[in-house]
Amino acid sequence: MNDSEIRLEIATRAAGIGIWDWDLLTDQIVYSPVARVISGFDLDQAISIEDVRALTHCEDSGHAADMAAKALDPALRTQVVYEYRIVRPDGAVRNVVAHGETIFAQVEGVERAVRYIGSLQDVTERKRLEEAERRASDRLQLALDAGRMAVWDYDVATECVSGSPELYRLLGFPEDAQPSLEALRGGFEPEDVGCIARAAQAAWKRGERFLEVEFRYRRLDGAWCWYQLRAEIKLGSTGLRHTLLGVLVDVTERKSAEDRLRDSEARFRGMADSAPAPIWITGIDGGIEFVNQAFVEIAGVEAGSLLGDVWIQLIHADDLIQVARARMAARETLSSYTFEARFQRIDGECRWMFVSAKPRFDPTGGFLGYVGLAIDLTDLRAAETRQRLLINELNHRVKNTLASVQSIARQTLREGQTTGAARELLLDRIMAMSVAHDILTRESWEGAAVHDIVLGAIQPFVGPDAARIHVSGPAGRLGPSAALALALALHELSTNAVKYGALSTCEGRVDIVWEPSEDGRNVKLRWKEHGGPPVSPPIRKGFGSRLLDGGLAADLGGRPTLLFAPDGVEAVVPIVLTD
Repeated sequence: MNDSEIRLEIATRAAGIGIWDWDLLTDQIVYSPVARVISGFDLDQAISIEDVRALTHCEDSGHAADMAAKALDPALRTQVVYEYRIVRPDGAVRNVVAHGETIFAQVEGVERAVRYIGSLQDVTERKRLEEAERRASDRLQLALDAGRMAVWDYDVATECVSGSPELYRLLGFPEDAQPSLEALRGGFEPEDVGCIARAAQAAWKRGERFLEVEFRYRRLDGAWCWYQLRAEIKLGSTGLRHTLLGVLVDVTERKSAEDRLRDSEARFRGMADSAPAPIWITGIDGGIEFVNQAFVEIAGVEAGSLLGDVWIQLIHADDLIQVARARMAARETLSSYTFEARFQRIDGECRWMFVSAKPRFDPTGGFLGYVGLAIDLTDLRAAETRQRLLINELNHRVKNTLASVQSIARQTLREGQTTGAARELLLDRIMAMSVAHDILTRESWEGAAVHDIVLGAIQPFVGPDAARIHVSGPAGRLGPSAALALALALHELSTNAVKYGALSTCEGRVDIVWEPSEDGRNVKLRWKEHGGPPVSPPIRKGFGSRLLDGGLAADLGGRPTLLFAPDGVEAVVPIVLTD
């Protein structure tokens, strides 16, 4: 090897270029050391043309064969440069570029290719870098397009604006346009002209090199859009501001979404404040972020004083632990939860509340907190308590009534009456109680007026001439037990008057008058018969006498007095009023 060949070998090795020489007459091929390294052959390995062809990637074999045929065509006599992939013996795939040139000669009177000489260069790393650059460029372009973003720069000294085609497209200009600075300024509102320069000056005064500003801009088609400008202030060699370099982003959709969100929040607040039930919203940490007007009224403090963890102070101390447990259990699974607890106002008043809380999530499923709704159960709890009392009272009264009926039945049957007469007496006495029951039921068993009980008791005995029984007395109310006792007493007196007394004749009459006592809390009801048959004391006491003499004393508030005067029966019934 002469000096020139040595220098060529050193140069090609330094450049990473391999050389091959293919003798087409003998079909022998020679690969330089660099070519062997590129192809993955051992340096001392014998190589055939079939070994070389076997390296070509199956997808590129047709292209490589076509390019070699072109180089070997004596009619073309051209150098060829082509790129293809090889698969080395170790399985590695490499990108290579081949430069080939053919030597032609006369063989047996025919011109043909006799030698094919060329170079081989591994360009795998270059291809990787080119592909990476292409992907990065594509991604950048996709980002610019998807984000409706453009790159721009502004020379402060020359007031020259330049940018990518997307800049003018975003602003409504044709992509190949080169609008002047004045044309660009024409889309601003008059008060917004110079907003970018003012933002840059403000940033510079703060010692910052970056600025961000949002502005409205009217495109050439007349549509108003919102843009966000971000830029870096580049300094000139003199230290003064020289250029602004940055991006312009179309944020119209974001601004519209923000406007819709504000409108939505305003509508929500309006609806929430008009709701009669307390509503509040918590953040991720559990602190209150919003309360409606009903919540403010329940708490008795201003809305601003309820934000954060103040809600803990509103829960009655005896209910705080069970509320905390319910919240903690729900937070573990981000599920809904409910509880009942007493809310204590700032003035100390307690209200029973039923709370239902549901989790809030953003569009991506991220947890935002809870929205809670409370229902005031205070009146319901009071009603339930009252209902229980009424049921207990009703049970007590039913027992007393049954006991009274049992006593009446027992006393009636003791009088020695025939079965038919006893049955009639028993029914009459029970009906007297029933009338009083009806009156008390209309009054929810809270009591009854004296006048109503008196009229109800004597109604069966009045007959066609109502004037025979005279009733008068002031307003007053009796308790349930006293009302039933008075009804029974008047029934017995009326029954006796019909059978033996004033109501047994056409001329007889009865006065029923009650007067208040000196303290006004009690009354004395007087029964006085006139115009009936002469009266004499009975030989033995009947049911009515026994009932008036002692059976009703406990319920009426005192023992009635019964007098058998010759001109008519008299009775004095003491009554305790309820109001």
